[in-house]
Amino acid sequence: VLCRDGERIRLGGSAAVLLAEAFCRSSYLSQQEYASTLLQLLDIFYTAKEESLELIGDEELVQLLFAWFEHRCGGSLELLQSRELEYFYRQVHDRAVGGMGADRDA
Repeated sequence: VLCRDGERIRLGGSAAVLLAEAFCRSSYLSQQEYASTLLQLLDIFYTAKEESLELIGDEELVQLLFAWFEHRCGGSLELLQSRELEYFYRQVHDRAVGGMGADRDA
């Protein structure tokens, strides 16, 4: 749900809960860094929702973020943001305007 001032409010199963449930399985996160990483992931999540033109559901986006983080980025948030999500944004925008980008498996 978007409010008048553009802020996002999620009722029910929040994005934070979805991320926490998914990323608690990560082989790359320790207890000491879990909370700070979750805060960064929450920011990444909301940026990805906006950049993806709200065309992807929250649960699906969390699954993608987790798969990329675990299997393509080796636990690196920097790679997740700079490589995987940039590619994802280009694909979403290409499809939204009718372009055909190269597909890439999650």
